[in-house]
Amino acid sequence: MKRLLPVDRTDFLIPLPCDLLLTPSGARVFTKGRVPLKSLDKIEGGKNLGLSSKNYNAQTVQKLVINGYLDEIFTQMPDLLRMRSQIIDTTKLLLFGILYKKMNPSIAGMLLNSPVMKDYNRKNVRKPINSLQDLDLARIEQINKSRENEMEVLELEVRDKVVQRIIIEKDLQEEDRLLRIRSLDKFIAFIDKRIWYLYYIVYQTNLKYRALDTFSNLVYDYLDRTKIATHLSNMIMELIQNAEKVHFEGLLRNNKLANTDREIDRFLRDPENRKKAIVLAQQQKQLLQIAWRLSSEEAVGRPYKIEIVINNHGVISNRIQRELSQKMQTHSSDVTMADFYNDPGDEGKLGAGLGLLYMSYLQEECKTANLKFRCQIYPVPEKDITTVKTEIIF
Repeated sequence: MKRLLPVDRTDFLIPLPCDLLLTPSGARVFTKGRVPLKSLDKIEGGKNLGLSSKNYNAQTVQKLVINGYLDEIFTQMPDLLRMRSQIIDTTKLLLFGILYKKMNPSIAGMLLNSPVMKDYNRKNVRKPINSLQDLDLARIEQINKSRENEMEVLELEVRDKVVQRIIIEKDLQEEDRLLRIRSLDKFIAFIDKRIWYLYYIVYQTNLKYRALDTFSNLVYDYLDRTKIATHLSNMIMELIQNAEKVHFEGLLRNNKLANTDREIDRFLRDPENRKKAIVLAQQQKQLLQIAWRLSSEEAVGRPYKIEIVINNHGVISNRIQRELSQKMQTHSSDVTMADFYNDPGDEGKLGAGLGLLYMSYLQEECKTANLKFRCQIYPVPEKDITTVKTEIIF
């Protein structure tokens, strides 16, 4: 079956030095392929087999996500803000991978539960089709190829139906509209070939138009969830900005390079001083850490989940922890970024960062999509660090 070319390419390298920790099934695949693996530390303790790299191939990592082979991406360095684009790319890449993966069972379930397939199973009791696993992928690919023109028409019909809905959606900003249209071909390209085979069977009946509407609506719904990736990426960068600010404040005070907030701000605004602070953090192994953790596919029935963990040195007090936890539970549509960690007089302070604005957006989008979202901040005194953990369960 001829595939439409995706507009948003993912076959490029993302220059983020990191460890790619694999699930047991992922490690077995790499070991079978004779790829040497290392025993690597996880951000929250323990070890996994995996790969270390100065950069990673986006397409390869996305395939690891879709196949359930990736457990965690972990990186640590003295500063993280300079890796902004790489961190945003990684966050979006993983979210999109989960959406691609989650979309296939939804569409397959719609087709398998259709009256057409139920009638088929009644007539074929010995070889019913109750799941995609009941279909041999190689054989289905051959069948689809023999009907290449017809299958391409089906794909184009679904795509056009989704585009029409994107165009008429009044609540979409023009930028979001264009982004979804650009992302659409990639979503369609990830639809399992066995799904197109089932769709072709249903399409030959009087349910064709109902199937087309349901199919295209499901694709649109998953495309709509790409907003979550945008809001999550923005929120993570605000978390990192605050973590880095606290990180450098403690480093400068402990080494008597600056004491007051004003002195610290002035010191860090100077590019040369900032370079000195980065070198000092590297020498003293005072590193910021971020990890993207995915739910393991080893346990049957576990939901898809992404968890992003950020660690910075220094332990917050119990009072501040309680205040922050309360703020994270508060509706924040009218709260600005500078309101989160700082008093009203501190808005001009360098790095006045983590706000509730993106968190509010994210909460609303997750609620609309019926996803569980939470963000927690807590100290880990035994390691002298503060951890912020963000979790979305699909």
